[in-house]
Amino acid sequence: MVTGTRDTWLNSPTYDAYIFLNVIRPLQKAIQTDGNLKNFSKYQSDTDYNEFKTALEKNEIIHPEDIRTVDRDAKIHTRLNRSSSGKISFYNAVDSIIDKAYRLGMIDKQGKLLQAYQSSI
Repeated sequence: MVTGTRDTWLNSPTYDAYIFLNVIRPLQKAIQTDGNLKNFSKYQSDTDYNEFKTALEKNEIIHPEDIRTVDRDAKIHTRLNRSSSGKISFYNAVDSIIDKAYRLGMIDKQGKLLQAYQSSI
């Protein structure tokens, strides 16, 4: 569940990063891997926005084995949004948050957000 007013989280770079990592990326993965969206949920995390935000704020490594740089698709996503929306500083912030999630090992090797996060805290 998302806390705060709708405008607070809807206009948040953190929320935009979460939506990319837990909605857009799983959709892309389902299409790339399965050729359809029937199994979309198997690529999606159970992690909600508040858990994602808290993990970023704690700034602790979640899964050391998953630490890496941001993948090409994530970089393309923020680059396209930055150039097409004109919201340069907003999407620079989104890019930084996605980068931080990767550096904290919050994205597993299959691209799934915070896999097994609950067991790591």
